Parts: sequence; structure tokens; C-alpha cells
Amino acid sequence: MVSYQRWINISYLVVSILAWMVLRHVTEFVWDIAHLKSSPDAIIAPTDWIALSLAAVLYIGFLRSKRLNEFMNEVAQELSKVTWPPRKETVVSAGVIAVLVGIVSLILVGFDTLWQKLVGLILF
Repeated sequence: MVSYQRWINISYLVVSILAWMVLRHVTEFVWDIAHLKSSPDAIIAPTDWIALSLAAVLYIGFLRSKRLNEFMNEVAQELSKVTWPPRKETVVSAGVIAVLVGIVSLILVGFDTLWQKLVGLILF
């Protein structure tokens, strides 16, 4: 059984950093609503400290959760079994999809124009 714990820990770190970025804005918003003042000579704003603390607690919680780590390891093992299509097949499939989307768009534009003309004739 291969362990993907290193990659899982990196994903936890990325999620915690994203949470910190969101929490920073949320704490600044709440701080402004509460009309709280922060010290102008503070190197790091209190809202940043709060957001960083919450993100650190989240990261530590991720690391300590045995059930979450087992689940993420199982997910990583299942993803390692996936067979990905070759590059050429992916490019061809994307091209076919782009052409079909273009054709359907032209058909919808035609129907929309026809409907607009019919409604214009009926109402005016």
C-alpha cells in the first residue's frame, strides 16, 4: 500500500492558505463593521493575526484527523488507478467539442432571429 501522505499534507497546506486569504477579508469586514481601531504602528494587523490563527488551527485539525487522512489516502489511491487519455486524443476531443458548440450556437442564433421576427410581426 503506497502512502500519499506527503501530497495530502501539501493539499492541506494549500487549502489552509486559501482559507487564510478568505478569512483575512472576512475578519477585515467584521472589524470594519464593529468600528474597531488597530494600532497604526503594528507590523501585522490584528485581522491578519486572527485569520492566520484560524488557518493554522484548520491546518493542525486536518493533520490530526485520522479519519480525514485515511479518506484522503483512499481518494489518492483511487485516483492513481485512473487511466488518462493521451494528449492527441484529448486535443482531438476538444476540437470536436469546440466545433459542435459553434454549430449549436449558430442554430440557436438562427432560431432566436426567427423568433424575434415572428414576434415582431405579431405584435406590431
